[in-house]
Amino acid sequence: MAKRPSPVHVISDEAPRTLSFLIDECGFAGPELTSNGVAYHRLALHVCMEYWSWKNEHGFTTTLAQASGDGTEGARSIEHVVRSVWRRPGS
Repeated sequence: MAKRPSPVHVISDEAPRTLSFLIDECGFAGPELTSNGVAYHRLALHVCMEYWSWKNEHGFTTTLAQASGDGTEGARSIEHVVRSVWRRPGS
């Protein structure tokens, strides 16, 4: 019987291809491998995709955080983030 890869390894293997638009179209740096997944960064904004497990429950979480100049982070709506960082080709 073949051993299945851990969910964290699935994220680290698939994220570079799946989330390449963050680098190509939105100016993020990454991916940075974390203990539970991957993270992408750009000035004042962080995107993190991680696997979580608690008792018999498991899942994936994608977090968007906006960082201020003093290093504090705050959650933003996805609509606000997309409008503020998405650069359309030719614009």
